[in-house]
Amino acid sequence: MVHRLQKEHPIRQRWDDAELWGVVAAAIVELSELQQPERAATELLRRLREADPSLVVLVVANVTWQSAPVEIAGGVLGEHSQEFVDVVRTGSAGRESLDSEGGRDWLASRLAADEESAPPVLAAYWTDGQRQLAIDNTERWLQAVVDLALLFEGDISGKDLWSLRGGHNRPGVRGTTMHRPAIEKLLAAHPDGHLDIASEPYLATPTSGQVRSARWHSADPVPLDAVLRDEAVFAIVHEAATGEQALYRRLRVAARWAAEAHWAIDSSDASLALGVALDSLVGSRSGLPSRFMAQRFALLEDEPSKRRERVKRYNEVFAVRSAVAHGGESSKATGAFVRSVAEDVRWAARRLVSLHRTFNTPTETDVDATFEALALGELTWSLPSTEPAEVAPPVVGVPAHER
Repeated sequence: MVHRLQKEHPIRQRWDDAELWGVVAAAIVELSELQQPERAATELLRRLREADPSLVVLVVANVTWQSAPVEIAGGVLGEHSQEFVDVVRTGSAGRESLDSEGGRDWLASRLAADEESAPPVLAAYWTDGQRQLAIDNTERWLQAVVDLALLFEGDISGKDLWSLRGGHNRPGVRGTTMHRPAIEKLLAAHPDGHLDIASEPYLATPTSGQVRSARWHSADPVPLDAVLRDEAVFAIVHEAATGEQALYRRLRVAARWAAEAHWAIDSSDASLALGVALDSLVGSRSGLPSRFMAQRFALLEDEPSKRRERVKRYNEVFAVRSAVAHGGESSKATGAFVRSVAEDVRWAARRLVSLHRTFNTPTETDVDATFEALALGELTWSLPSTEPAEVAPPVVGVPAHER
């Protein structure tokens, strides 16, 4: 019975495979105690298939939010406040909200835990998923929003989003991801706290003698609201975080791998991750030789005179990525090189958005056909393409696949 249920789309959309077994087993025990279980069994199956959307609210680690709460990509982001509760209520459209007794108790407990600090940042999301699947879906949504915001941020250094310093302050869910500001505050008063706040190795060398140094990587929270305040960034994150068109799936994969590179320490690891991010933007499900990938990267350029340089650049990136992937080393895999490749990935992401909006590429087949037509001269970038910065933000609502 469970195997048959797991093949149904409404079930897969709502239930984690492993958890479904426990739900059905518990229901069978209850049904066995009834005199006439048939009607109850029918109602159980209906509830399994038609369960209303869940609301999940998470406390977010390592981000700051100093603006009003916003609805984005089917969810809400903002500081713990009555305004956040109000925005969730408005966005619920009859679904679960935080107005229940359980919701109010949970909010009170979260605020009490941080009563001496800034209000925690919360992320609320509605999903067809139930129980564990609801939490998993919400965490994926939060990761997509943060990663996409980082991918399309045009002033990384200006917002102190330094790369190659490790994931000490990587955004996540508090409790499973350490919230660095809270850890620093707690450890500052502890006798041994200095051992965990900064690295202070002892170093003895023939050239410098005996040295005690302190290594401290910036661990400031990510100013997520400041990134999303840009209308163009907000618009594309809103569309791409949950959208099912080919463009949005590609952007989510690219953003995830670009984020892995950003939060890495080793430049070789970051080079490999950025290579994957770039290939997810210009590649094909059928698999393509590197020369065709380089051609696609170049075809994103609307000025033909610049395409030869784009091909050379892709081949340079591919050579470094290939060396690292096969266990070798590349002298080019420096911090400066990694940061320049990260800019290439951001450029390619923006240009892929332009390609989609100029030539209409909702499916992977359309993406492949458009690149082929550009290569054959059947299509041309008649004018410099409109990039996300010139696109107005969409009307905020619930993604179609979550309704």
